[in-house]
Amino acid sequence: MKKINWTAHVSNEKVLNLVREQRSLVNVIKQRQVNWIGYVLRNNCLLKTLLEGKIKKKLPREKARRKMYLWSNMTER
Repeated sequence: MKKINWTAHVSNEKVLNLVREQRSLVNVIKQRQVNWIGYVLRNNCLLKTLLEGKIKKKLPREKARRKMYLWSNMTER
């Protein structure tokens, strides 16, 4: 990379600036969530019908919260 010695006290921010990169973990996580939702929606399975809300059964709070979280992340993009 930039031949930075491993014993040198250099912050991660400095190293990222030297190689002209940015932190992208959040973007990677969001992209993987979008890919997963796309994969689920392409298949005809129980999870797809649950995500689309076609089953008229009351979901437990945790599952309903998770469903809303995934959909809110999808609509933010």
